[in-house]
Amino acid sequence: MILIKQNIFTKTLLLLLIITCINNHLLSNNISEQNNDYIINKKYTYIDKIFKKNIKTVLCFQKDQNLSIPLINLKTDEKISLIFDDHSDNVNTYFYRIIHCNSNWLKSDLTESEYIDGFFKNEIYDYELSFNTIKKYINYNLELPNENIDFLKSGNYIIEVINHLDSIVFHKRFMILENKVSISANVKQGTLNKNKKIKHEIDFNINHEKFYISDPYTDIKVVIKQNNNEENKINDLTPIFVKNNVLIYDYDDENNFFAINEFRYFDIKSLRYFSERIKNIEHDSIDDINKVILFKDKSRSFDLYSIYPDINGKFIIESQEARNSMTEADYAKINFKLISEKI
Repeated sequence: MILIKQNIFTKTLLLLLIITCINNHLLSNNISEQNNDYIINKKYTYIDKIFKKNIKTVLCFQKDQNLSIPLINLKTDEKISLIFDDHSDNVNTYFYRIIHCNSNWLKSDLTESEYIDGFFKNEIYDYELSFNTIKKYINYNLELPNENIDFLKSGNYIIEVINHLDSIVFHKRFMILENKVSISANVKQGTLNKNKKIKHEIDFNINHEKFYISDPYTDIKVVIKQNNNEENKINDLTPIFVKNNVLIYDYDDENNFFAINEFRYFDIKSLRYFSERIKNIEHDSIDDINKVILFKDKSRSFDLYSIYPDINGKFIIESQEARNSMTEADYAKINFKLISEKI
């Protein structure tokens, strides 16, 4: 059983290629209660993590592009949007700090004044109470940069949200880019016979004609992520060839991803009507929340492959009956079942 805000769940091969010039940052989502001592250690690898159980649906993306990777260009009009829900009974005061990280998502050696123009700690003032929902919550919004803070450096960043006791509430990653090099990539069927029917191969070149690189084998770090999934990435490829100002990454095996299946989906943008994968919607009187029961799914291991457009395991917050889905979409418990052989 999982608690989910009203949404449309639904995949395509998205490959995020991150090139960092030795001073940049990475993603996951756990819930745990921990104190700040756990974070102070400079060897801590920052990931997307929720530390308070009352916080739900933490979303970070490029403004007005809800399914986008949280990534903007330095010194442009582009903005990062951060949205989250607090399932507390009362409005809480939250603040945020910005942490600059290196390519391994460890805290960098830069001081705040070297990468921030503005205040180092700011309050989140933009919030709104849920309306006409069974599950009550407070929806908080933040845009970066804003009148209180701007960025001086590109790189990997963490938004650290804290409460009035200075206790960490959650961490969320985002990235700021500078277009110093150009990248051309080609996604194709695996070159090797063993990979042809099961993997995608990603060959790419980096052209740094306008950007000096002293040693491309040590100064450049490459990370390729499938569907921006932190658990499915390729790290630290080095160029096979260096030709003038072009770094060539034309591997046969090391740059391959399993093609994976299409994601399963369900649609609960209405909790009044059953969409095609919904078996029943009922009210859980114990927890006072909607409960959605999906039809049983079966293994697709022996099915012929069929293309089904999806959004790579992401989700959209939407309610058919709402004017503002961010505050009028309700939460629901989701019951999943998969028919499988006994283990």
